[in-house]
Amino acid sequence: MKVPYIYTIVAAFFTMATYAQSGRLKLTPSDFEKWGTLSEEKISPDGKWVSCKMKYESAKDTLFVINAMTNKKENYPGAVSLTFSPDSKSYTIKYPAGKTSLLEFKTNKSLSYFDVDRFDFISGGYLVLTENQLKEKNLQLFDSKNKLQWQINNVVDYNLANSQRLAIITENGVSLVNLFAKMPPVEIIFDKQSKFSRPTWSLNENSFAVFSQSVTASDSIKIVHHNCLNGKTTFLKSRDVRFNGTPFNIEPYKMVVSENNKQVYLLLTDIKEKKDEGKVVEVWDSSTLHEYPEEELLKDTETHPYLTIWNVETGKLQKLDDGDFINTKVLPYGTYAVSASKSSIVSRTSEFAPTDYYSIDLRNGKNTLIARQCSTVVGAIKVSPSGRYIAYFKNGHYYIFDNETGKVLNITTALSVDFNDVEFDRAGINPGYRIPGWTSDSRYVILYDQFDIWLFSPDGKVSRKITNGRSIKTQFRLEILRSDMQYEDVGQLSRETINIQEGIVITARGSDYSSGFYWFSETEGLNKFYHGKYRTKRFAKAKDTSKYIYSDETDSRPPRLMLMDKTGKEPRIIYQSNKHYTNYKWSRSELITYNNAHGDALQGVLMYPSNYQAGKKYPMVVYIYERLSQTVYDYINPVVSNPIGFSPPTYLHDGYFVLMPDIKYEIGSPGPSAVDCVTSAVKSVLRGNIIEENHIGLLGHSYGGFQSAFIITQTPIFAAAVASGAITDPVSSYLTKNFERYRSENWRFEDHQYRMESSPLNNWEGYIKNSTIAHATNITTPLLSWNGKNDSAVNFEQGLELHLALRSLHKPNLFLLYPDQGHILTDPRAQLDLTMRVKGWFDKYLKNKRN
Repeated sequence: MKVPYIYTIVAAFFTMATYAQSGRLKLTPSDFEKWGTLSEEKISPDGKWVSCKMKYESAKDTLFVINAMTNKKENYPGAVSLTFSPDSKSYTIKYPAGKTSLLEFKTNKSLSYFDVDRFDFISGGYLVLTENQLKEKNLQLFDSKNKLQWQINNVVDYNLANSQRLAIITENGVSLVNLFAKMPPVEIIFDKQSKFSRPTWSLNENSFAVFSQSVTASDSIKIVHHNCLNGKTTFLKSRDVRFNGTPFNIEPYKMVVSENNKQVYLLLTDIKEKKDEGKVVEVWDSSTLHEYPEEELLKDTETHPYLTIWNVETGKLQKLDDGDFINTKVLPYGTYAVSASKSSIVSRTSEFAPTDYYSIDLRNGKNTLIARQCSTVVGAIKVSPSGRYIAYFKNGHYYIFDNETGKVLNITTALSVDFNDVEFDRAGINPGYRIPGWTSDSRYVILYDQFDIWLFSPDGKVSRKITNGRSIKTQFRLEILRSDMQYEDVGQLSRETINIQEGIVITARGSDYSSGFYWFSETEGLNKFYHGKYRTKRFAKAKDTSKYIYSDETDSRPPRLMLMDKTGKEPRIIYQSNKHYTNYKWSRSELITYNNAHGDALQGVLMYPSNYQAGKKYPMVVYIYERLSQTVYDYINPVVSNPIGFSPPTYLHDGYFVLMPDIKYEIGSPGPSAVDCVTSAVKSVLRGNIIEENHIGLLGHSYGGFQSAFIITQTPIFAAAVASGAITDPVSSYLTKNFERYRSENWRFEDHQYRMESSPLNNWEGYIKNSTIAHATNITTPLLSWNGKNDSAVNFEQGLELHLALRSLHKPNLFLLYPDQGHILTDPRAQLDLTMRVKGWFDKYLKNKRN
């Protein structure tokens, strides 16, 4: 799945750091390379050791291992990654070119392995690794004293179960190792005429399956299932896969083995009768639900295969994606499945078209309607760990479907609480707040409103708010660890393990964007760890103890690694990144408030120049992208180049203010909304008498680029502007085909960020009202615009269209087109070129400097 562009853009923009104590030295571009990025934070299972990594643009990355009690640290320049052993007695450091070092904490002994392809720690101090030797890959098992226990040659792949069972694929077959039994590998299959792949364990790790394919017949695919409890091995051969006499192919890449070891969830594809020799003509029929390329894609079962259940004991096959059912997922314990109805999808312009959901009783094939026209976004519905209940959101309320009774219950209807997302201002249906999941015992589904966390029993008899966020204007959300999440796979929905009896960590965010952590359990209630004016992120827990690490930062202090436990003691600093930041003058940020023309109270971030002097006025650059006030405590590293050509420290350390205002939108008026909110924010700052009124610049990328380009058609207050990756003609963009997405761009306008909620063909005036091209004659602001020629998000011709319009009107515009680049620039040369050009553009018009 592609990452949504808003996250790509904001991540590219916040490369890291700003604001500090009034300082010593003036920061110059030659100093920027000193800054690194804190990353890859880990904590050992016993909580006594912590590791992290500093990544640098022009220096060698360095990995640190830190004693959590003494803060003594070891440095490993050039290291790629670190792994703690399950018993916390040792760790491995992986280096480039296959070198791996094993180090012991107690003795400081170190041993290196070379040409290592992969390694895994195992309980009891064992280490298993594959080592490339003389053009073959050998798997070796070492005990806690680093004594070689056994070796298997010609290993293709292996998969380690947490229970210390190891499924191994070699060039000649499949073997199984039970490490607790301290026995050598047991051969399960010996077959030189087949290639095996993808060893996959069941959730309870008592069975596994592999794919097998004949080396002589390309269509001869088998699935091999082995039950470790009874030692039975079972085969599903491709020639046995038939429904109503029609044969199907086994898709040899993805499968799931059920919890009870009795089923394998696999994918089937149609058998193509002959090779496609190319079409004489493409028939684009306007009566079809999907546009031609997407319609053809959906017909191809190699892209959209059929989910099928193979019962290992009976040999029976059950095709779930059949007839009207698509995107079927099996629920926990394999009794029920949930499926979408293909015929119920009627929207031609939704990003994720709503559908009718059905429950399928896998024992008898009976299906029951769950909900009509419900969201198909991943995570929109959540299943209980028991597999009995399904929770979903629709029309402002949360519902529970009971698979055993077939009944639906609205569990929020009796409460006078708004469960809609109150800040949702995009086109389309309000999605509410994401359902974080169920408690691990299925007693409660956990829900959010604007501020608080709720527990609801599936029978609707219990509705309990466990936080007090609304009264203190603080938003509470669960901190779900990656180790407690099972992500959606070929046959199952995503789900979480949330144990409220043992206790869970909750994040808190205040109305001023201060943040912190709380602890909640059924017996102890809600207790605060700490809360302050920081940006907190990357939370992790020690597996075997209640110790946690996270990073925090402020606008003036780089990220630091913190250690806390549930005793409530003040968190300890484990590692401060970029300690040299105290040597330099830095900027500071403040949260500003202002009102738009409708009287709505909005916020923004105002960043001060590092050399700010009261009574003096400065130029200002305004950066926009929907809402950015939540970044007030973000630290932004100074960088020489940036993927979108703009990094605030470059400007803050050169005598500029930077303003990032929030924008509140009206449906049908995204452009005028941006004009209103941005100019209101600028006027609010101007009243402080700190900005040179005639030296204000505007910059935005992607959706921010669309807003920047449109804003300068409506107001002359900006002396220069930069708009990039921007849609400039909503009509032509709506009617543009994006062949990488197999569909046109209409969904962006009717069901997404561009907030039109209609077609230009029935709202022509509305589209013209929001069109930069339609109002290009009004532009008086010099504009620098740019696009990547390979942009798959916004067609570069949108930028070219505006350039040609301004050229025809003899208005100042510099258009940059970067070959072989996409929506953001990935080539370091292009990044540097763009960053320098954007800075030069603003210097020219805001500081009256000539390059």
